[in-house]
Amino acid sequence: MERILICDDSHFFRTMLKDIFEKLGHTVVDEVSNGAEAVQAYEYYQPSLVTLDIAMPGIDGIQALQILVKAFPKAKVIIISGNRSQDLLYQALRSGAKYYIAKPITEEKIMEAFRQLNL
Repeated sequence: MERILICDDSHFFRTMLKDIFEKLGHTVVDEVSNGAEAVQAYEYYQPSLVTLDIAMPGIDGIQALQILVKAFPKAKVIIISGNRSQDLLYQALRSGAKYYIAKPITEEKIMEAFRQLNL
């Protein structure tokens, strides 16, 4: 099973994601609320997967993604966002995201992302 780092500025979404991941048998190593914390937590935990929201205070999800993949080229990052902009989707994928999930989050969307990423 996977070791997952969750990054979202919403406590509600962090809790929802944690519940889904744990129900699916995965371990959530940490939950953080901004991009800077995500980078620090990734360095510490070296998780097998990171979920990043895009719109967050300080370092946003795209910036955190760029920092992560530059420092850790093998990092697997899923962007999870309520923003449905095609430009933002392409920017995330060009920046190194392995998958993009549009909110609202469901167990089925998470399972599909895992299938697509062979996790």
